[in-house]
Amino acid sequence: MRNTACFLMIITAVFISNVTIYADATDDKNKLEAQIDNIKDTLTFGIEDEVKMIIGSSSVALSPEYMQLLFNRYKEAKITLTKIAVVNYLTRISTKDDYFLNFLYNEAIEKKTDPQLKSAIFYYLSEHGSDNEQKLLVDSLDANDDFLKNAASSALKKVKSETILNALMERLNKDLEMRSSDDNDYKPLPDDIIYNMILTFGDQKYANSISYL
Repeated sequence: MRNTACFLMIITAVFISNVTIYADATDDKNKLEAQIDNIKDTLTFGIEDEVKMIIGSSSVALSPEYMQLLFNRYKEAKITLTKIAVVNYLTRISTKDDYFLNFLYNEAIEKKTDPQLKSAIFYYLSEHGSDNEQKLLVDSLDANDDFLKNAASSALKKVKSETILNALMERLNKDLEMRSSDDNDYKPLPDDIIYNMILTFGDQKYANSISYL
């Protein structure tokens, strides 16, 4: 009789344990689904500050569906800091999307785009752009806006393409040639820009730049 009672107690304990584990798993699943629904609602209907909180300092890509929702919010955003936060997030994640890339490249070449946003896009292009997009960074060294010049030269430190490094070297050589010419209309590149260019060559171990290092 005593053995039967012990056996029943063990069976009851195992049953309760399994029910508890199942309940915990169900609860975790419900919490996760609630979090996912919350993210979707925030990306769809949330204010811009809430959208920024979703991506925060994360470097993990959202699902394709949510990435598209996030980019829709980028296009609709009224506050530049919101757009910058989205671009910074896209820069951090490893996922590359040609649609995002083309859209942001066009933003960068648009004259009306805020300089601070352009600066953020420069860094995005340095991480995810092809030679075609990254060539914009070299061209921007001649921008009228000194802020954009500095932003482009800083972003170029991330570029590893030999094609772009060659273009950067050509621009440096042109600057040195023009400095010694009689062209009084030429505006030399600022010293800090040249310094960044040389740092880029050193960081990327660019062989053709040995004479400058």
